[in-house]
Amino acid sequence: MTDSPQILFYLSLGFSFLAVVVLAAGLGAYFAGRFSRVSRRLVEAGGGRAGGPDESSWWRSGGETFIHRLSNWNDPKDELEKSRMRRRLSRAGHRGSSALRTFLGLKAALFLGGAGAGFVLSSSLSEISTATMALLIVGFATAGFYLPDIVVTLQGTQRREHIYRVLPDMVDLLVICMESGMALSAALKKVSEEMSMASRPMFEELKIVLFELETGLARADALKNLASRTGLEEIQSLAGMLIQADKFGTSIARSLRVFAQSMRANRTQRAEEQAAKVGVKLTLPLILCIFPTLLFVILSPACLRLYQALVGPSGVLGG
Repeated sequence: MTDSPQILFYLSLGFSFLAVVVLAAGLGAYFAGRFSRVSRRLVEAGGGRAGGPDESSWWRSGGETFIHRLSNWNDPKDELEKSRMRRRLSRAGHRGSSALRTFLGLKAALFLGGAGAGFVLSSSLSEISTATMALLIVGFATAGFYLPDIVVTLQGTQRREHIYRVLPDMVDLLVICMESGMALSAALKKVSEEMSMASRPMFEELKIVLFELETGLARADALKNLASRTGLEEIQSLAGMLIQADKFGTSIARSLRVFAQSMRANRTQRAEEQAAKVGVKLTLPLILCIFPTLLFVILSPACLRLYQALVGPSGVLGG
């Protein structure tokens, strides 16, 4: 690797510049979009309207254009695979029209950035073989390529856990609204308004349901779409219960109260199940960490005395 140090230097410099540009464009587009959404929500909360020229719009549009062009390198041809990706992004909270292209573009950008970082790192190391250098480049590129998948999976898991935690509060509010004489659509609208500050994910899900109902979609289909978007068994049960209550004409408020009670019982049982698993999960750390240390502390004095008695100056074998 030391035959042509000048070529390696220029290649390393080029890959470094490419990695910096890719990461700067991706991070700039992300933070610019994030800050604009926050400022828009603050303006709307203050009673104004979000509008006017955005100072970071040129940076955001340029970064998004660059990322979207990179997505053409990684665009899957199978429509089923695209549908699966859109569902994963939807469950993670990314439902924009360009969410899929941004996701694919970030994968390609991080792939190139990871390859550049691996090349720079391997070039800076002295006396490194070609196989090791190739392994570092491939490893960094692979890590960068799959990093967006890991982030989206973690975001989807956190979103589902958050919706699961706030679901009992939402059902309680829905029961109160239904028992006060509201229809289901009006109760969902009122609950969505109350949940707008407490839980943004739940507010977004309810707003989508209300939008689908306003556009003329059947209530059963809107509830089924809600269950499909979230992927939670509790919401699937809630949607099925509301569909059955609407179909057979039973009291929705009474059904919701029964569902809330059963959901609390299920949560209590799940908590007890998790508590019962603690003892089993602690077995391996006890065996690997605490048990050897405890044996060392207990047996060390006995081993030292035995050594002195056998091998020491006055020992049996020492004399």
